[in-house]
Amino acid sequence: SIIDPLKGLQDLEKRILRVNAENSFLKDPLRMLRAFRLAAHLNLRIEENTLCLIKKNKNLLRQSAAERIRAEFFALLNEKQAASFLRSLFQVGILEVLFPEIQSWVDLPQGPHHDFYLLEHAFQTVAAAEFILAHLADIFPAQAQALRDNFAELIEEGITRQALFKFGAFFHDSGKAVTYSFSPEEKIPRFFDHDQKGKIINEQVCQRLKLSRQAAKLVTEMTGQHMRILGLAQLSQVTPRAKYRFFRDLGKGGIEVAILSLADKMAARRIKFQWPQPADTPDDLARVTKLVLELIHYYYVDFQPQKKRLFLDGEEIMATFGLSPGKKVGELLTRLREAENAGLIKSKEEAWDFLKTELSPEGSKIV
Repeated sequence: SIIDPLKGLQDLEKRILRVNAENSFLKDPLRMLRAFRLAAHLNLRIEENTLCLIKKNKNLLRQSAAERIRAEFFALLNEKQAASFLRSLFQVGILEVLFPEIQSWVDLPQGPHHDFYLLEHAFQTVAAAEFILAHLADIFPAQAQALRDNFAELIEEGITRQALFKFGAFFHDSGKAVTYSFSPEEKIPRFFDHDQKGKIINEQVCQRLKLSRQAAKLVTEMTGQHMRILGLAQLSQVTPRAKYRFFRDLGKGGIEVAILSLADKMAARRIKFQWPQPADTPDDLARVTKLVLELIHYYYVDFQPQKKRLFLDGEEIMATFGLSPGKKVGELLTRLREAENAGLIKSKEEAWDFLKTELSPEGSKIV
């Protein structure tokens, strides 16, 4: 028979996670964070006395090495229902110990385009991100497997793109607390350059967690670029050239930026996450959704398999137009690549015609 003095079998049957000893967290404070990671992974409920002990000892977590905290925290983020456990971490005070930045988010209003204060919006954005990840086959049927492979990729040991995506989703508006201002005339809050201020804040957060450069770059790009999609969505039409430039600038990270923008919009209002979106979906969300669908399609169908070699190279351009090596040739090659990837140039002859137009208003005079 099994010797079970702590009645662990009973707890297992009831799906309960319980600390074994009062001094357990004193011996290793990281166990407090691990409790939530295990609860998320094994679908357990943390027992009340254990939660009380975590609240009491939460500040001891500062004694743990950043590398150990990083490993447990990102393992938690990689779980399917991480959003609800982030809330639980906040309720016991752990989240503020790890990230003091969020203290100023709690009661920060965001204006008429948002139904939530900033902290709640952060939780909602992670929840929306998880909804999208769980419904890739419905939202992006043709690209679902490619997207699954993308999010499953390890950026560094123990940290997937999926976990970093959720981390970036939670922190994408971190700059709002330091850029808040109130417009008396319009009677609304303003957050000028919050994306760029947030990028700086999140660089510091990533350094504190000792994330690799590649991991930190993905998080900070999500922060610094998340408003870009919202701007594009205001246009009546987003051209292939604009889509090309988006992925030219962001590369593979454009996937996370695009899908974050969708999660961000979904999390702005008190609406039920669902797919297909209902007929009464807010217009701004509908526009962002349409654009994100187009961008993901463009990345996998048009951008990723693009030709490695242009119809013309720098040597040909210099020889034909009598140009010397330099910035001008590089600019022409950049424009040529943009035009080719936008589908405006489909042959070498069309490439020559394009360059003549670029070089001269009349198409014949080098300028």
